[in-house]
Amino acid sequence: MSEREPGREPEPVDETDESVKLYVADPDDYAKTRKLRAINDAKAHYRGFTTERNERHKNLTNQVRFPADELERQEAEALALYASELLPLIDEAIQKGSLSEDDLVVERDRVVNNATEGREMSIREVARTQAYIPTNGEPQPLHKSFQMKVFRELEKIEREIGLGIGLEPEQDDEWEIET
Repeated sequence: MSEREPGREPEPVDETDESVKLYVADPDDYAKTRKLRAINDAKAHYRGFTTERNERHKNLTNQVRFPADELERQEAEALALYASELLPLIDEAIQKGSLSEDDLVVERDRVVNNATEGREMSIREVARTQAYIPTNGEPQPLHKSFQMKVFRELEKIEREIGLGIGLEPEQDDEWEIET
């Protein structure tokens, strides 16, 4: 990160004001900050489907014939966006050796096996297919329970590459949250 000019403090800027010219002191920090913001925004957008589920379903009831199917489609696309935003950092972690392609495979159980017709599915594939899988020859959005598995896997990967919250014990056996 670049050093701040002596005697010059950063000024808050309204990001909706298009007349303001911004000068970036450190383009790398700026790019990283924008990427982290995009990841967190995509994650929050997906989480919104859980916290606002009833309201979203009610709004869709008046707009589409099958609101539950439309809601599942929107959720799947939001999850794929979160995976897509995280992929460049995942690729970087794989290059550094802190992750492997095996870490991207979604944990399987009966529901996942049924949904994927017995084949493995990775985070990379979720992003590439926009969280759709072929079912009886037709692309279908991932089932909600499978979406949650993918979401938990993405959060786990975030922690493994140093994003998100981690807990570490201190010397006196107290826990401190590290961000």
